[in-house]
Amino acid sequence: MKSFKIYNEQVSTVRGALAEWRHKDAADYARKLIAQFGNPAEFTPLMLRWFDIAQFDEVFIKDESILHDFPVEHQDFVYSVKSMPVPKHLVGAFAEVTGSIIVDGLKQQVTARCGKLIKNAVTLGFVSDAIAGVCEVSRDEYSKRILTNEMPSWYLDEIGEAPPEA
Repeated sequence: MKSFKIYNEQVSTVRGALAEWRHKDAADYARKLIAQFGNPAEFTPLMLRWFDIAQFDEVFIKDESILHDFPVEHQDFVYSVKSMPVPKHLVGAFAEVTGSIIVDGLKQQVTARCGKLIKNAVTLGFVSDAIAGVCEVSRDEYSKRILTNEMPSWYLDEIGEAPPEA
């Protein structure tokens, strides 16, 4: 017989779910997105999901905090999805650049995972440019873009994550 975790009544709200999250960084970032974009379209005790926000098809945050050390050490917990068919010959190349690029060939979508929407936008801009032949698929190119916040033209940075212009 399967056993299921029963959540208390407090988890019937987004605020209640976030109060139960184990990873403070993910919960704090979720609250930042709620302040900017409103409550998510869907939520479970361990995940919040929005559709069509910040120029992404979908954004979701999980109660997780995955250590990632490329190109600098940080934590990953927010996922951003865009429709983007990836030629089969590039799927493996993207996987060699970073584990933060997730290609779903059946849905023709690419998901970027990081700790900020701006970094996900940079990642998806890199993928789009590489597919179009604007840049090579390389760790050096990706790293340069992440470190300089080279945002694609479609991304508006509605929550102000880019450093101010000097």
